[in-house]
Amino acid sequence: MLAEPSTGVDPVSRVELWRLISRAAAEGAAVLTTTTYLDEAERATRFLALEAGRTLLSGDPAEAVRSAPGAFWVATHRGPGQAWRVGRSWHCWAATAPPGAEVIAADLHDVVVAAALRAKQDAA
Repeated sequence: MLAEPSTGVDPVSRVELWRLISRAAAEGAAVLTTTTYLDEAERATRFLALEAGRTLLSGDPAEAVRSAPGAFWVATHRGPGQAWRVGRSWHCWAATAPPGAEVIAADLHDVVVAAALRAKQDAA
């Protein structure tokens, strides 16, 4: 059981750490980690995303991405639908993308953020 094992670790050491964790899992060890880095959660065979102690999503990370409802796109400014900053761009999510939108393949980060925004909207 590892609680956020790569937090504060330099990039080279982070790669080596995940190499060791992956090797242990491949050799049959059960590995349970917590992380705020969703690129790390994508490595798992199963994940659980929580928001305020409630389950947002769980299961196979690749399946969560494949089955995410709606459309995801990138924009230079906050557009229609739910949106969040990723670097200098906005990632947006709604039932359908607006005409001419630059539709993107969502990753686990996009899917979890969209689920959190959807939960917040549903609670309002």
